[in-house]
Amino acid sequence: MRLVLTGLQRLRVMDDDPPAERPGFVRLRVLYCGICRTDAKMWKEGHRDLVLPRVPGHEFVGADEHRNRFVVWPGDVCGRCRFCRGGRENLCENMRIIGFHRDGGFARYALVPKGSLVPLPQGVALPLACLAEPAGCAWHALHRLHARKGMRMLIYGGGTLGVLAALVGRCWGVVPLVVETSTGKIRKIRPILTAAGIRCVQRPREGGFDLALNACADAEAWRQCVERLASGGRLCYFSGLDKSAQVPAGVLNILHYREIDLLGSYGLQRGDMSAALDLIAGQASLFEKLIEGVISPEEAPGRLADVLRGHSLRYLLDFANWKRPVPDPDTENAAAV
Repeated sequence: MRLVLTGLQRLRVMDDDPPAERPGFVRLRVLYCGICRTDAKMWKEGHRDLVLPRVPGHEFVGADEHRNRFVVWPGDVCGRCRFCRGGRENLCENMRIIGFHRDGGFARYALVPKGSLVPLPQGVALPLACLAEPAGCAWHALHRLHARKGMRMLIYGGGTLGVLAALVGRCWGVVPLVVETSTGKIRKIRPILTAAGIRCVQRPREGGFDLALNACADAEAWRQCVERLASGGRLCYFSGLDKSAQVPAGVLNILHYREIDLLGSYGLQRGDMSAALDLIAGQASLFEKLIEGVISPEEAPGRLADVLRGHSLRYLLDFANWKRPVPDPDTENAAAV
């Protein structure tokens, strides 16, 4: 059984046989898979790397036939190009991504390259392991920023990635400030941030930050990141802006006059994911608050629009306990959106 994206805004629950194993790949029994905003965007408007039909999902944990448990680094790299040889595998020139180029984790089984398997450490709850991929992306961003203890970091956006960036930053010893304009979202994330000793405001008054990171696609937030950095500060371009966004020349001039470093951060490397797993294991009570709900795969189509609007944190699809009844045509039609 799997969830197949057959067209824009059409996600179908389908029955089929488990994928056949082949050299270099391992068949995993998917246990839990997170619904990322990127999955929701693919459902809504497609993606440049997406060929339909496709099983989405790149934040999942599964078990092999020997019951060994793994999280999945979503990349599949060539190992030969200059980026792979230079230790920047996330920029592989021949990258293939699970859930985009290959079928992903919205299914009972997934066929995964052996090199993408990251063993799950003892003590990490299976649902929480799904956060290793987005937390690893935040870890990669902090690495790109050359974050150091005592630095002040401004984060615009209080969604899952913004909160994860703050939690990872706190682990690195930086002092994060999360900016979120939605009062509803602030109510949702405040217990997490308060427990971690992280401030959250709607409108910051201070400036002079050492580091900044945009965890939302809003151009105004990106501008505020630039303007509130101190001279010599560093800005991580973390979330891509809306395609129609325009950045005024005056904002770019600030980069020039203040000698601000602009750094891109794309995805993550396998080591980032391992580091994130260790962090999750040590801070489980915080990370579990990021789980909005654990839902049946049949509920996924109805949640995608909500995820896209940014009203929720992380929903997880529960394949470990999925017992779908024998489908009939009416059920199949009802499962498509």
